[in-house]
Amino acid sequence: MPMSQFKIPQWEVNGMKLPFDFDDADTMDRYMEAIMQLQEDAKNIATEGTRADEIRSYCALFDKMYDHIFGAGTADKIFEGRKNIRLYDKTYDDFIGFVKRCRMQTQQAMMNKVNKYSGKRNQQKRNFH
Repeated sequence: MPMSQFKIPQWEVNGMKLPFDFDDADTMDRYMEAIMQLQEDAKNIATEGTRADEIRSYCALFDKMYDHIFGAGTADKIFEGRKNIRLYDKTYDDFIGFVKRCRMQTQQAMMNKVNKYSGKRNQQKRNFH
């Protein structure tokens, strides 16, 4: 089957569809790097200055993450320039939920494959005895 026939999951956000292939090593590298960087950068969120500075600092963490995973400029497209903590938190929760669903689908597909082939092998073994 040609690679172009595989259906790559797409995260739907703010009217956009962003491809995210949970089963692709390069995608998962970018995802893990971005998550680890987010956690590291969160230690240095601006706590001085105005409330607006804090909000922008917080949102910048996620902007960097989305741009790393999906490509430069993605965060601007997702949020359309808005910097709002509730909006960013809701979007992040939605993305993490999407990733978890991808993981569950992959695990289920793998188990189905294992069961399919191990079932045949077990059946063949029984036929020989």
